[in-house]
Amino acid sequence: MNKIHFWKTATLANELSQNRISETQGFYYFLANAVLLSMLVSFNLYLGVEGNWLFGFEALALVIVTVAGLYHCFNANGGPVGKQFVLRATCLSFPLYLKISILALMTGSIIGLTAGLFIDAENTEHELAYQLVGTLFLIGFTSGFYWRLGHHLRSIRDQNDTKTQDGP
Repeated sequence: MNKIHFWKTATLANELSQNRISETQGFYYFLANAVLLSMLVSFNLYLGVEGNWLFGFEALALVIVTVAGLYHCFNANGGPVGKQFVLRATCLSFPLYLKISILALMTGSIIGLTAGLFIDAENTEHELAYQLVGTLFLIGFTSGFYWRLGHHLRSIRDQNDTKTQDGP
């Protein structure tokens, strides 16, 4: 059994293009995605959710970005004539989510540590600005995830198209 790639997305994309990921490995990637996403949701709930208009805007924006992003990725994989979209997207998502999670935690930590320099905790307008920055970063990180996923799906499709043109 080949190893699970925690970081090397390009290597994983290459293995997917060569059909070297087994169904069992695909399951492990899917499982890893589910665990990571559960942890991220729990982390967000731990930080607390404030039910205001910004939370509704964020939820709507993320749904729109997710639908548009998945549509982009599906087309990057070849659309209706593409192959193994779910397997490829699931496997590639794990290292991409991991990278973006680390980047988001680093960015969030920097913002959190420096926010006191710019935001007066007693001023509700400053608090709203702080929440808005967080929302915009979340939308940006989500968009970045789908952009990178689409990039790797397109590279797999292009590698397979080159193989088909060159012959077996």
